[in-house]
Amino acid sequence: IDTSTSGSSPSNSAQNNPMASLLNHDYDTKSYGLQAGTTLSVNILPGLDFKSLATLYIKNDKRLDWTNRNAEADGVVNKGIYYNNSYIDLLSENTLTYKKEIKENSFDVLVGYTAQKTTTSKTQTTGQDYASDAIRTLNNATFINKALTFGSETEVGLLSYLGRINYAYKSKYLLS
Repeated sequence: IDTSTSGSSPSNSAQNNPMASLLNHDYDTKSYGLQAGTTLSVNILPGLDFKSLATLYIKNDKRLDWTNRNAEADGVVNKGIYYNNSYIDLLSENTLTYKKEIKENSFDVLVGYTAQKTTTSKTQTTGQDYASDAIRTLNNATFINKALTFGSETEVGLLSYLGRINYAYKSKYLLS
């Protein structure tokens, strides 16, 4: 029985044993992030306060999954898979609060709104058959594999309005 053509494995030759295959793959990942926030509180009049909160969260991941020539089997071309993923989240919260006490009665009124927007972007580009394993930039690929190249972008937004009224009589009887 001739088994030379059935069940090919990357371990069929000395240069394609499992350890050599592992050493011929490279994963390079770079992640960048920024998180920031600020709050502003203003007393407009006695008992009337405005508060604004703004936050920003940004994350970007870039990754290259590289496979050297002949790493998976003899005659297999080198390959680079380039990933670029970004996430941006913006949030704004704004409230106006009024507090008043009249004899044994106390009132607390709050109105406000929040706005949030989240954008995600994901791309993957796969290049194959580079002139050299040492030059890994995408423009050196002989072929761009369209089946393994794609991108997506999503945007989600949320706008909310809120309000609350609290009333207390003699600090015993509460209504909200």
